[in-house]
Amino acid sequence: MIEDSSRIKAYTYFCGVNMLNSQLKTTLRTLYEYADEIEKKASYNRIGKNSLRDYVRFDMLKFLLWLSDEGKLNPAEREFVNDVLGFRYTVAEFGNFYKTLKISESFDKKMPDAFEAFKEAEENGDVKGTSTIYSDFYRLIGICFINSDQLATESEIYKLTEFIIRLRGLEGDSAFPESSGESPKKAPSRSYDEVIEELNSLIGLEAVKEDVKSIANLVRVRKLREERGFKQADMSLHLVFTGNPGTGKTTVARLLGELYCALGVLSSGHLFETDRSGLVAGYVGQTALKVNEAVEKAMGGILFIDEAYALAPAYSANDFGGEAIATLLKQMEDHRDNLIVIVAGYTSLMESFLQSNPGLRSRFNKYIHFADYDEDEMMGILESNCKKMQMSMTKKATDSAREAFEQKVARKGTNFANGRDVRNYFEKAITNQANRIASLESVSDEMLNTIIFADVKQISI
Repeated sequence: MIEDSSRIKAYTYFCGVNMLNSQLKTTLRTLYEYADEIEKKASYNRIGKNSLRDYVRFDMLKFLLWLSDEGKLNPAEREFVNDVLGFRYTVAEFGNFYKTLKISESFDKKMPDAFEAFKEAEENGDVKGTSTIYSDFYRLIGICFINSDQLATESEIYKLTEFIIRLRGLEGDSAFPESSGESPKKAPSRSYDEVIEELNSLIGLEAVKEDVKSIANLVRVRKLREERGFKQADMSLHLVFTGNPGTGKTTVARLLGELYCALGVLSSGHLFETDRSGLVAGYVGQTALKVNEAVEKAMGGILFIDEAYALAPAYSANDFGGEAIATLLKQMEDHRDNLIVIVAGYTSLMESFLQSNPGLRSRFNKYIHFADYDEDEMMGILESNCKKMQMSMTKKATDSAREAFEQKVARKGTNFANGRDVRNYFEKAITNQANRIASLESVSDEMLNTIIFADVKQISI
């Protein structure tokens, strides 16, 4: 019987320049042993004809190819993958795998096959702690892979960070949301109270939270009146979100969709996000088709149009934006019982957008403004990012980050990006940390999970 998963955390990992140390391979063998044990359980639903340990191995291969530059491994990366996972493939063969498996289209839209089996076994009580070990191993092998050529790029770090955050916050397939070009149309499973709890947990946005709760209360009362047969005036639930980038507009829109679904206003409550490029075509007549397609994907949920002011004819070089607006207004009227549209953008530019067509003002009569974050809120977001990645910062590093955010807020200009500035800062910090420790002979768990002053002292935002 395999020992408790806590012993994995006691391992010391070594990440060399050209290949992973035997400790990483030992951990992979432990995952294989867990896979064999799960496969023996009666409750295990076989994925396919291959063994579960084979799926573990190929999940890791797909993961590393996904992290790569479209499957184009350099010699150091090829050597790393072959050595750790026991393959004998050439650079060209890895490239063919990337195309054949359609990794760019599917890998980040669903949980890995073996991970799903590990999680199911955990829920059935067959094993304990395996999904945590699995996600920890993804992070470790990912860090070592992107440093196998002695250079971790910000793009690689960003992809790895986002993936691990989704993996660790996994609550079924919802942790792998579809891209803005797809529409999952999967009804949110959370209750009204659960969604409100997440809304309350968001850092800052106090006025926004009150506005959302007020709208939700109004909808609840309207539904109650409707159930009891009382008359009520028509009301538009379409919204205008104003504010600078990085202030949480998309996050709040997604939560609103879930709230409306929980209240019975929308059938699925999913969010479909688009912008001018997703609605406006280059030829007369095609724009209406693109708008109708976007509406179809958003049906039952929320159509979120970012930088909606770019649709205004005065903003664009042709009148196709006006055609998009006219088509959108008709669709909003035809599907007002199962579609909510949220338009978002800079405050002043959104005012121009609403004046571009007489029908817009009457349909968008509720505004929610997203104020910029202050330095305390930016620090809160940074701490939250660290917590999600199970990382910490030394006091000196924390003080340096606060100073950087204070200076950013003090000289705030048109390029102030709020939460995005924090995300960029965090990505640069973990990139610097990865570059600092990658070539060390010995890397402890504490070193792997700690950001120090040297990692942040030269970061500019």
